[in-house]
Amino acid sequence: MLVVNERALAPFHYSTTLTDLPTGLCVSHLRVISCSPEGRLQVGKIAIGSWLRALQKFFHAKKSPQKRTSTGASLAEFGPVLAIFVLLVFIPALNFLSFAWGYATANLTCQACAADAANAPSFDQALAAVKKRARDMLDSAPGRFAGLKTASGYEKCGFDLYLAESNVQKETTGQFYGPNTGLPRGAKIDNAANVYEYALRGNFDVGPFLNLSAVPLVSNLPLIGQPVKIELSSIRVAEHTDCLRRECP
Repeated sequence: MLVVNERALAPFHYSTTLTDLPTGLCVSHLRVISCSPEGRLQVGKIAIGSWLRALQKFFHAKKSPQKRTSTGASLAEFGPVLAIFVLLVFIPALNFLSFAWGYATANLTCQACAADAANAPSFDQALAAVKKRARDMLDSAPGRFAGLKTASGYEKCGFDLYLAESNVQKETTGQFYGPNTGLPRGAKIDNAANVYEYALRGNFDVGPFLNLSAVPLVSNLPLIGQPVKIELSSIRVAEHTDCLRRECP
């Protein structure tokens, strides 16, 4: 029983009984007594407010142990999400950037080798220039980063050199000699009727930066577990046409 400012036989009397409350909240009677209507109303509001706060604390005490903390669930889900992100997004993106880097490096090398061959005084020197440039590219830091490898081409440098002969007076497809042989013996060089060009063709394997060949299901995927084969070509007009065959005297 809660009694506030109790006076015997007060002219104004207010009393109420609260029943059917939830289990655990023991409030049986609420009794407010005052000497004036204003006092009764004021004390009544304070008493009802105290009861509502007690009811709120009761329900809060009942529900708080059932709340689920999100910290443990977040830590448990972070591991699988991170693994999926690395496997499906991070590694393929990194390998794709490595492939783009390797393709650009090989293509620039192909253009440089064709330019070196076009400026060479003879076909033998053109082959030597191509071989040197290609070897320097494969042994360089950009080539190793891209995983460039080859087992073909002239002395396994990755490039083959052809000689293209085109007749300027006839609308026909030019004739190619090679690879790596130059103009055949006995063939005559006719600068007035023909145009001679060095055609370069290259074959390389661009390996994945992060190789997952040991992982099942993705071991045979190109750029993930297996290298990607690329083919390159470039052509330049020969600046010197006096010696377009091998072992020219």
